[in-house]
Amino acid sequence: MSISVDIQNDVALITLDDGKANAVNFELMEALNAALDKAEADAKAIVLAGREGRFSGGFDLGMMGSFTREDSVRLLDRASELVLRLYGGPLPIVGACTGHAIAMGVFLLMSCDTRVGAAGDFKLGANESITGMTLPVFAVELARDRPRPSARPARGRALTRRRDRPLLRQPLAGLLREPRLPARFAAAVRKAAG
Repeated sequence: MSISVDIQNDVALITLDDGKANAVNFELMEALNAALDKAEADAKAIVLAGREGRFSGGFDLGMMGSFTREDSVRLLDRASELVLRLYGGPLPIVGACTGHAIAMGVFLLMSCDTRVGAAGDFKLGANESITGMTLPVFAVELARDRPRPSARPARGRALTRRRDRPLLRQPLAGLLREPRLPARFAAAVRKAAG
């Protein structure tokens, strides 16, 4: 997992880029916690971004295939600790949604204080609800807390969908500010970071 931290003008840009889906696994969570340690020590605000076209595709399903029940519990415990750290951390965090944010990826995004989305045909949602999985408490509470008030009627659609319809596209879920074209995306993120 490649996570970089670039601090300029008191703003720490933390970028997730594994060259693929930015899948959430133990390695990513450890690296992201280390990046947050550095940012909290040396900056006044944080921008959390993925690579172009992909914020995060959620949990690393390849890793989970060989999990025991104890491994699954440990993964969810670590994920909930990370979400709570992002959500309640000492610095403001801007989620720069650079592309798809699926499953655990959308919960990482929702953990940020404000979210700016790149314009594009990106998927944003929690596919767990399609498969009948029970969402962890942190995910349910984030979904209740984060959408803008004007988006409350659409909130449920951010978590569920019919099998014959595409996942909800931004900004309909109310989780992101209006999507920005590439030329204006960086400026919108800088403005949100203050």
